[in-house]
Amino acid sequence: FVGASSGPHLMHTGGSFMPWKDVPRIVLLQCEKQSRVGGRSLISSGAAAFRYLKHNDPEALKLLMDPQVFAVKRSARGVGQFGGTGGNSKAVFDKQQLGNGNIWLTFRFDGEVKLDLQPDAAHEAYDKLLDFFNRSENQIDFKLQPNQIMICDNTSVVHARTAFQAGSGRKLNRLQLDGTGIKELHWGFPEPS
Repeated sequence: FVGASSGPHLMHTGGSFMPWKDVPRIVLLQCEKQSRVGGRSLISSGAAAFRYLKHNDPEALKLLMDPQVFAVKRSARGVGQFGGTGGNSKAVFDKQQLGNGNIWLTFRFDGEVKLDLQPDAAHEAYDKLLDFFNRSENQIDFKLQPNQIMICDNTSVVHARTAFQAGSGRKLNRLQLDGTGIKELHWGFPEPS
């Protein structure tokens, strides 16, 4: 399970493998002990990525908004992994699930995932989005200090972690919340112009 390893944990939203109804809307990470080397947190905006594609490659964006183009499933099930292993067809940028017109971002690309992408042009679209998220100018890069908590809107941003020194004692606690019942919060993001 990549989240329990000291290797890098690439940009993703939590619960990408789960059916929509089970995907957490809030992800919290609390630092108990940081690693001396590495273990930096990165976040990137789904709205900024959407805006970028809308202006630079609208055909790629159209594919990323199609719920029939992508099927996401775990490559294998291991100890401590959450969610099922079955494939879930999803749009990367979904306008239907939240029911308020906002867009819900879901994204994953690492050794834990198996993506089924149809048609071939979808591979290029996904690669363009991955490239956007991985460019440093599109990231907020920081290192959580002990007792700090990062709270992410899991419907709007992707998050990642850089590799850290194995055996460093680094400890982060993760909590995922469904966010239902919090009526004051608006999930996802309005479609950028």
